[in-house]
Amino acid sequence: MEIVARITVSEKGQITIPKEVRERLNILKGDKLIVYLKDNEIILKKPEKRRLVEILKSHTRWGVKGVEFQRKLREEWD
Repeated sequence: MEIVARITVSEKGQITIPKEVRERLNILKGDKLIVYLKDNEIILKKPEKRRLVEILKSHTRWGVKGVEFQRKLREEWD
């Protein structure tokens, strides 16, 4: 695994993602990241971008109508 930078945790437990990493992964202000814990590691991952229509098609088998699913999806990300 490549070490790109060392960062410091702030008093509030916050970290800053280095500019080089943000640019390389095209992480912009307001983007959401997924946090994984694996043993003693913290893994940040940028979620895959999928078109809403693909997401809705993949979830219809759960019996959730499109409009209801969109509302739930927005609530999760707010």
